[in-house]
This record gives sequence, C-alpha cells and structure tokens, in this order.
Amino acid sequence: MPKKKEYDHKHLSTSQRIHIEKGLNDGLPFAANARKLDKHPSTIAKEVKAERMYQKAKSNPTREQTKKEVQQICYALLDKYKGTGITGHSMFLYELNKNGIAIDSMKNKQGNVYGLKFSYGEHTFKA
Repeated sequence: MPKKKEYDHKHLSTSQRIHIEKGLNDGLPFAANARKLDKHPSTIAKEVKAERMYQKAKSNPTREQTKKEVQQICYALLDKYKGTGITGHSMFLYELNKNGIAIDSMKNKQGNVYGLKFSYGEHTFKA
C-alpha cells in the first residue's frame, strides 16, 4: 500500500500567498498550485475562498463605466441645483429624465422607502 503524502501543516506565508495569486492569474488549478507549494489542494481552496470574501466581486466593465457616467451626471446636476428648493428638485428630476436616467423608490413590506433604483439604458443601480 502506498504511503500517504505528508503535508506541511504550518500556515501559509506571504510569499506562498503571492505564489498562489500568480498561479491563479496564470490559470493554474488549485491542485497544481498545491503541488508546487507542497500543500494539500484543500488548503489552497480554503485560502482563496477566505480572501475572496473581502474582495469586490468582479463586475462587467461596461456596467461599471455606465455606473460612473450616471454618477457624474447626478453629481453635476446636484451641484447645479443645490440650495434651490423644491423648484431645483423638480428641475433635477427633469434633467435626469432628459438624460435618460429614471429613478424609482425601493419600498419594504411596510411601504417605507429604503433606497433608490437608478435605471440608465439596460443597466440598473441601487443606492
């Protein structure tokens, strides 16, 4: 019967974490990274999973660009109509609509508004 492989059970070092990251960027599977580091593949998988929890989910670049455009339009209009009262608020909403941005209120079960949904083209963004 073949001997079971013994793994180094110490924590991963910073250089090992960097090696894992480079391997993942190169498209290496967890098992290949594990062999190079003499670690169990589940150790690599757990490390990657732990680090991904704190990273922003990768989004569609077109969506992110559209989101920035919407933010720029909104901030420019907010600055333009700042301190102008209800008339400014109405003009703000009118110009958003003219720019193709629709705003809808998001309501909970009790009917209270808890946020806004911006629609622009094929994309929607929550705030």
